[in-house]
Amino acid sequence: MKHFYNSNTAANKPQPIAKATGTAISGKLFTLLLLGFFLLVSGESNAATFTAVSTGSGANAITQGNWNVPATWGITVPAGQIATPGVHYPGANDDVIINITFNVIVPAGTVAACNSLELRTVTGQGMPSIDIFGSLTVNNLNINAANNGNGAIASVNIKSGGTLKINSGITAGPNKYNFNTETNSTVIYGAGSNILAPRSGTNQNAVVGNPKPYHNLVVDNTGNTPATLSANVTVNGNLSLINGGKLTTGSNTSTTPATPYVLTLAEGAKIATTEDKDNNISGLVQATRVVANGGISDFGMGASVTNNSASNATITIVRTTGIIPMNVNGQESATRTYLVSGSTGANISANLTFLNHELTQDINLYKMYNGGSASELSLSNNVVANGNTFIKTGLDNGLYTIAGPPVIPLPVELVSFNVKHDVKGAKLVWATASELDNKGFEVQMSTDSRTFVAIGFVESKVGTTSLRQDYSFLDTKAVSGTRYYRLKQIDLDSTTSLSPIRAIVLDGDNGTVAAYPNPFSDVVMVKLTGTESRRVKATLTDAMGKVMLETTEETTGNSISVNTHNISTSGMYMLHVYDNDTKYTFKLMKR
Repeated sequence: MKHFYNSNTAANKPQPIAKATGTAISGKLFTLLLLGFFLLVSGESNAATFTAVSTGSGANAITQGNWNVPATWGITVPAGQIATPGVHYPGANDDVIINITFNVIVPAGTVAACNSLELRTVTGQGMPSIDIFGSLTVNNLNINAANNGNGAIASVNIKSGGTLKINSGITAGPNKYNFNTETNSTVIYGAGSNILAPRSGTNQNAVVGNPKPYHNLVVDNTGNTPATLSANVTVNGNLSLINGGKLTTGSNTSTTPATPYVLTLAEGAKIATTEDKDNNISGLVQATRVVANGGISDFGMGASVTNNSASNATITIVRTTGIIPMNVNGQESATRTYLVSGSTGANISANLTFLNHELTQDINLYKMYNGGSASELSLSNNVVANGNTFIKTGLDNGLYTIAGPPVIPLPVELVSFNVKHDVKGAKLVWATASELDNKGFEVQMSTDSRTFVAIGFVESKVGTTSLRQDYSFLDTKAVSGTRYYRLKQIDLDSTTSLSPIRAIVLDGDNGTVAAYPNPFSDVVMVKLTGTESRRVKATLTDAMGKVMLETTEETTGNSISVNTHNISTSGMYMLHVYDNDTKYTFKLMKR
């Protein structure tokens, strides 16, 4: 149903317009209840469209209304009735249109909601607006969605203390609109929302208004559909990521190449919630701080700077997260970098934090690297690690990240190291070109590439030699999943070094054999381990042990086929399979 202003009533007093479906409000509660019953049995939706449009002229003009006052929407509440959302003023399932030059106010203390909110102009005129002093939740917001003439300007104003929550999406412009966020206001975005850049001052002569910051920006419950910036955005209060809130800064794809958007944290602004694998930002976050001499400044995004120099230091840090790991000296970097520029120096230090979900190894294995660019990274000096935070003294301009320690050459010259599938598990093979005082190799395994445990030791064949030596180790417990291996080379004086990591993905077939179908008819398939070609013997006996069939078959892939069409008697049988030195027995039923 729809609710409109009726501009033809006496003295322009708002009155309801009844449609043929009988949606006008009666003065009697009984009639209202009867109407509700009619709508229920007729299957018509309870959702309504509320339209606010200015009426009258001069002293009788009505151009402003209160969200939860029925007269705003052309509704008269009969005496004795309580104004009801969705009937007398908009409720959560209703659509709202603010037309032409009307202004709707959501008062302080009001908790309002609707399905969609549209600020609609007509060609060349109209300045619809909404002022949010309380709280308003909408699924979809359209600002100036209908027309965009020279005199048409639509405005959404989130006032101090006001909150606007947009669950799904926002459409604005393309040109003349205001999205004004005042001090102490809050805007909340949900799954898949495009985050609009606030602005004010749009008028007939200024097509695009002045950029404004968000005060409090919240990304809530996006799941796997992050909210995304639609322009560069600044926050001067708190940025919060809650209930699985993810934000992607995105890029301006209208340029070639695409230009990344940047989320800027103004002085005093910060990411106020703890980031983790479920609540985080992917992309560019920037902050500039003036760090007083002798002072500490928090950049609000996992970085802080201490200035022990004699003068103030102006420093900019751009944090990038969600990147593809870089190859740093043969090791994968974290998926986070910090780009530092400004008044750095020997007496300035920085605390730079990296999160566990951005790593592929245990944090204790990481070292800090820095350089002028990603291709110039080298091991940083004067760095102390404290958990997930790396403290760099003598801060230089450039790029900072962390990665595993440099691969230090083994005391032996390791020329190859690989892991491959084997019929009995995972087989490690490696070779040395020369060895010096080599005690041997501890074989280490991990299921997550971070925490390794020793699973065996292979002694050096010679200790010291200039000739090639070949080694192998069989992990018979490797059955399924991904397993990571490395070698810990140990000298006779107990000095140790680690090899690069190697990984293998096992499909779960190792160590598993099966015979099927069961019950069988004319053929039995036997699935074996390994894929090498070989001859396998199979013997079928009845329940008394009498041999009913004996055959030798060549494997195809990792299986053989046993022809049983001559077995005519139903009942229980035993199939014995001899695969090299291994015997398998299966209890089968003949149909």
